[in-house]
Amino acid sequence: MSQAEQNNNSKLTAEDVADYLKDNVDFFQQNSDLLLTMNFTDQHNGSISLVERQMQGLRQRSKELEEELHQVIRNAHDNEQLLQQTIGLSLSLIPCENIESLTTSLFMELKHLFDIEFQSLLLDEIVFAGKTNLTVNMDAIKKTLGDNFPKQQPICGRLKSAEKDILFKADVPVKSVAILPLGDKGELGLLVLGSEDPTHFDPEMGDLFLLLISDMLSRLFKRYSQ
Repeated sequence: MSQAEQNNNSKLTAEDVADYLKDNVDFFQQNSDLLLTMNFTDQHNGSISLVERQMQGLRQRSKELEEELHQVIRNAHDNEQLLQQTIGLSLSLIPCENIESLTTSLFMELKHLFDIEFQSLLLDEIVFAGKTNLTVNMDAIKKTLGDNFPKQQPICGRLKSAEKDILFKADVPVKSVAILPLGDKGELGLLVLGSEDPTHFDPEMGDLFLLLISDMLSRLFKRYSQ
């Protein structure tokens, strides 16, 4: 290998320098004279000192941490409110003695507690035959929904026209939905919650409270599926 090639291979990169400074955080303390020759330029303030640059970075990081803290507090408040609403829904449904009273209370409390605009309860016609007028052909729904049929956990997002038509009896302006399975794998039926807001039920949203509602309703409806 020639001398030129050796020089090229041994040439330091900016990444090498950065890694070295990370491993030797006291470098500038031991070589303080170097700071006098360094220049840091800000597009708004021109040349600034290293200390000023560090202070700017600290203030920016402090602002970001404050925003993150506020978001955590907001999420905690929202979760506490959702928990109280879910408890309220559970307490209102437990005394119900038949499917009709359970359904009436369910729709009323979902509107009152959660401000759900559109609701659709679909019970399997084989399991609940002769017990309510809310029964449907669940096999047809499974075929229409395909991968969007919830088997073990709720599914949130937007609907295609055919999916909306089979889940909601009326021509409602639903833009996003949460589909909750009833039973271990949706074998009892589905509860569908709809909103005109296309972002209200988002695929990325947490589903903990939807799971709690799904599990509670599954246990209640099993009373009447025997």
